Amino acid sequence: KRLFYNTPGESTIVFAGRDGLMKRLEVVERIAQDNPHHLKIFISLHFDHAPWYISGARLFTTQSQAHHPFLQLLAHSFREARLGLTIRSLDQQMINSHNQLFVLVHGAITPRMLIELGNFNDERDRSLMLNARGREQYAHIIIDALQKFLRKQND
Repeated sequence: KRLFYNTPGESTIVFAGRDGLMKRLEVVERIAQDNPHHLKIFISLHFDHAPWYISGARLFTTQSQAHHPFLQLLAHSFREARLGLTIRSLDQQMINSHNQLFVLVHGAITPRMLIELGNFNDERDRSLMLNARGREQYAHIIIDALQKFLRKQND
């Protein structure tokens, strides 16, 4: 597997695993240092390989950030689009705090989150992930939630 990073002024390819995590942290640290007074949000996007009975988006963050307004807004947006986490057709809590996720615990930007957009083992999720319209739908949910959050910050 390879992870691709597109940072201002460069395009970098690194291998997944610990090297990938370290590269993500480098990028986050550089962004945080470049403009220390600007609001920054770190989002790491992933697709899951969970058991077949799990579908929808899940948000991971640290315990201290689990109630951050942006994460709450994003979780609500995924649920509104009917893309929130379900386990055997039962709605579940979308935001999970996980103090073991290296990139979330050691990041310099708040809020920090990892989004599992869907499960490759679920037919609907796989279909959304593999076609451009589905990926656009995910992007619009995230962008719309971010715009709403930023508008609230400016009020």
